[in-house]
Amino acid sequence: MAKLLIFDDGRGRWGPMTDRRPVFDLRTGALTTRARIERVLGRPAAALRVSERLAAVCREREAGSGETAGDPTGNAGGRDARPTVNGELAAGPWLLVNGRWNAVLHGDLVGQLAVGRALVEADGDLVAVCLEAAQATALLAAGDGRLPADVTRTELPDRVLLGRPWHVLDELPATLEADLRAMALPELDRAAHPGVHVIGNHPVRLGEHACVLPGVVLNAEAGPVVIDAHALVHPFTMIEGPVYVGRHTTLAAHTALRPNTVIGPHCKVGGEVSAAIVHGHTNKAHAGYLGAALVGQWCNLGADTNVSNLKNTYGPVRVQLTPDSEPEDTGRVFHGPIVGDFVRTAIGSRLLTGSVIGTGCMLATAGFAPKHLPAFAFHTDQSSQPHDIDRLLQTVQRMLARRDQTLSAAEADLFRTLHTVRTTAPV
Repeated sequence: MAKLLIFDDGRGRWGPMTDRRPVFDLRTGALTTRARIERVLGRPAAALRVSERLAAVCREREAGSGETAGDPTGNAGGRDARPTVNGELAAGPWLLVNGRWNAVLHGDLVGQLAVGRALVEADGDLVAVCLEAAQATALLAAGDGRLPADVTRTELPDRVLLGRPWHVLDELPATLEADLRAMALPELDRAAHPGVHVIGNHPVRLGEHACVLPGVVLNAEAGPVVIDAHALVHPFTMIEGPVYVGRHTTLAAHTALRPNTVIGPHCKVGGEVSAAIVHGHTNKAHAGYLGAALVGQWCNLGADTNVSNLKNTYGPVRVQLTPDSEPEDTGRVFHGPIVGDFVRTAIGSRLLTGSVIGTGCMLATAGFAPKHLPAFAFHTDQSSQPHDIDRLLQTVQRMLARRDQTLSAAEADLFRTLHTVRTTAPV
């Protein structure tokens, strides 16, 4: 069997969501894209290819464990071997898979590719190719995705590569359904949980040591409900599947999780969340609405932070992903904010439809936040200035310490690089 290499081709536009991670480590359902690719193809990645900007932190994360190592369950320590990052490829055949492939369609075609054969989209973007090590190395070094002349190409009839954050939301019902169906966790023992109200015939699954307290309503009429290991669900919470609640996550009393919601590991969530993905170690512990949104890692949304995900014209939402780009039509009527990692909002914050809040922003304003905030903005009613990087890193270190983690030198260097780009680029 060919060894698996997952690569980030650097294409598409992702706003703040790929500031600190390669595209395949985005959570695009209950799993990261990488974890779904590995599951569908039945093999772990033996190698990863990322931008040089991210290489050091990715190597460091692969040496650790948990979500930052690409494992969505927080149990990456169970891997037998770690993939190399931007390293030399061992002799033999390699299956190179684009990290933007959501791994829902055509898994059989990708997994069965023979040496010298490739799958491409209609626009020519490479989905996957199987090559011997020398040709694979040359293709990756070129970085333009152009295949050797002797490779046989097959064009896929479907769009399978994600290219924008809203594509993740578009595909969320399909990716979440596939992820939940594949999770081999035991079903909730209704007799052992007499105070938990279960509705519907789809599976309700609990991971090891997950605790669902009396008074919780689990509605599985429209899809499964999966509450992973060590999660805690407080009374008077309602969960409407399909929903995934990650490991070590706590849902506060009176929380409402609507369909197609994903909460990552080590989160604290309250209020109402609908059709949104929240990455790990993020807190939204109090009342407030979050819908049709993507939220990064290590965010803290203050009490009564509310978002809009529907325009008052009911028209399609436009999103500006970067300070220097034009707004793009998402084609979606429902689209909330895109929130980068380490974003903090003050109590009562209000985020507009289709807004983008850059990595490391602090939002403290009585009115609506701007439609776009560049990375590291410290935004108040009086001004919007770049956050001092040393003070920000001090705050980040305090945040990590609350979860018994530390800020590594590689992570700090990445923050400083991002901050330099932010403060020297025209806005």
